[in-house]
Parts: sequence; structure tokens; C-alpha cells
Amino acid sequence: MAELEGAGKVGSWRDFSLFGASVASIGVALWLFLGNFPQTVAGTIFMATVLGTLMFWRFRLAIAFAGIGALLATQTIDIEHAISFMSVDVITFLASMMILVEIAKEGGFFKWILHRLLAAVRYDPRKVMITLLVMSTLMAAMVDEVTSIIFITAIVFEYCRRFELDPVPFVISTVLATNIGSSATMLGNPIGILIGLRAGLTFEDFLLSATPVAILSLLVIIALCTLWYRKVLKEAGAKVMGASKIDPLGGGVNTGRLG
Repeated sequence: MAELEGAGKVGSWRDFSLFGASVASIGVALWLFLGNFPQTVAGTIFMATVLGTLMFWRFRLAIAFAGIGALLATQTIDIEHAISFMSVDVITFLASMMILVEIAKEGGFFKWILHRLLAAVRYDPRKVMITLLVMSTLMAAMVDEVTSIIFITAIVFEYCRRFELDPVPFVISTVLATNIGSSATMLGNPIGILIGLRAGLTFEDFLLSATPVAILSLLVIIALCTLWYRKVLKEAGAKVMGASKIDPLGGGVNTGRLG
């Protein structure tokens, strides 16, 4: 199917035709079910926004703004209510946190910590997996799950590329650990922040109630992952030992550092 001219990365005619037909069908179905024009418009715009972000994921931000603009243009919602339901306090908090994380990232702080930890365990695949699981959980809990998984997977790919290992077991395991860490504190994900601010919960409340469960879950996932991938980790261990010489002083691999 030929793609739209000048929009090779946007989508094909088929994608847009399917999107348009789906939105029209949703609109008709909502009108028949609700029989209320404003509700039909609101529901159709909402479903079109959701469907658009799923079908054209790279442009999800633009699609979300277009959805909000359509709601305002059709007077389905006014500026006052739009702002009051935007959770500006949550957005401001997230933006501030992302700025701090970006400063730490540009300074190489996260990579420095992870590289030091990997060198400390002598790049042994089993110990590396456990280290990455712990770090994924901690980073997700202290920063946020998106930042955590971006940095951890970057380290995973560097490590696996260096020793020609299959990254899939490490990526799957760290994604699971990241999800656990994101529920450990109020900072783990936007939902936690929203719940905390709206319910009047403090960071301490999350530490007392959510963190113990997350720690227990982490221990379980470490046991499950190392057991499930035991054969893969054993083969990887032999490959790592055969591919490099370990520095007897514990300084890392003398055939080149990661990064």
C-alpha cells in the first residue's frame, strides 16, 4: 500500500481510511446509544484521540492536543474546566523531576553507577542480571519508570553487544523489575503522584505501605528470573569468561570498558 506523499513516516492511506471509518462508526454507534449530541461529540472525540494515539503512536502528543482543541472548538468543554481537570500540579511536578533527571543523565551519573556495579560483579551474567533487577527497581522508585527502563536497557544492550549475548532475557527481567519499582514510592509513575496528591498521601505513607510489598516482589522476581533463565545465564557465563580476561584487581575487563 502506497504511503501518503511526503508523509512516509505518518501512515498509509489504508491506516487513515481505517481510522476515519472507525471514528465514523463510533460516532454513529454513540448517537444511536446515547441520543444526545454533546455527549456523542465528546465520546467520539475521546475515542478518536485514543484510537489515533494507538495507530499513530509517534504523533501521540500532537493527537492529544488536537483532541483537546476539538473539545474546545466544539464547546464541549471550556477553558476553565479544561485547566481545572488538567492536574497542573502533577504536570508541574513531573516536568520539574524530568529536568533534574536530564541534568543527571547529561552528567553521566546513572551510567557511571551502573558501570561501576557491573565491574564490581566482574560482568558475570547471573550477578549482572541480579544487579540490573535491583537497580531497575531502585531507579524506578526514586526517579520514574520511563527513565529507569531507558537507562537500564541502554546498559543491557551495551553489555550484551560487548560479549555477544542475547539481550532478551535481561530486557524482559528488567522490565518486570521496573514495574515493581514504579509501585514502591509516590515518584515511581504519574499515577502514584496523582493518587498521592489527590488522596492527601505522603511519601512516607507509600514507604510504609507500598515499599515492603515491592521489596518482597523484587525478591520473588529475582528468584524466578534467575531460575527461569538459569541455562541461558550459564551459557552466557561461559561465553563472557571465554571472551575476556578478568582483571585480578577487580577493575573490570581489561579488553575494554563498557560505554
